[in-house]
Amino acid sequence: MGHASEDKLLTKEALVHKARKQCKSREAIREAMGQFGFSAEQQITATGVDVTRENLLLDILKIDKVRGLQVIEYLARTAEWFVRTDLAAFLKEPNEMGIKWFLATDRSPNVRSALAANSTVPIDILERLASDHDETVRYSVASNKKTPSSILSELSTRDKSRYVQQRARNTIQSKKNDE
Repeated sequence: MGHASEDKLLTKEALVHKARKQCKSREAIREAMGQFGFSAEQQITATGVDVTRENLLLDILKIDKVRGLQVIEYLARTAEWFVRTDLAAFLKEPNEMGIKWFLATDRSPNVRSALAANSTVPIDILERLASDHDETVRYSVASNKKTPSSILSELSTRDKSRYVQQRARNTIQSKKNDE
């Protein structure tokens, strides 16, 4: 019985921790927007409580594409890992290529893993991340349905992690089933 209440407590603590990170992420984005001349109203519009994390980045770009890209680039270079992880997961625009390459070399495996799972990441970045030293990054590459079959095949037979190998095999099979 003690385990169930401990699990609920851990779950509540995890949710509180996640909410705090999201608040810090929004604060970091608002601060960066302010540094690049966005008005307080624009900052609140783009980072409002009801805005999803994915739409948050899209809203910044809708308000002002040039300054929005400057904010995103600034955050990619200066923000805490969880903000950079959001950037890696949700960047969709081709104009963000330089930022994606920068995030592909990020010191945090969480950031590189989020980028590897992004369905818009270019193949050359997936190729680089497929040989990452961190297993979770390679697992994310193996999970991404946009990963080319040649990379998946390589991961399924030659990766040092059996989990990555199995994930690559599963993705290969899933892609065949989708055809």
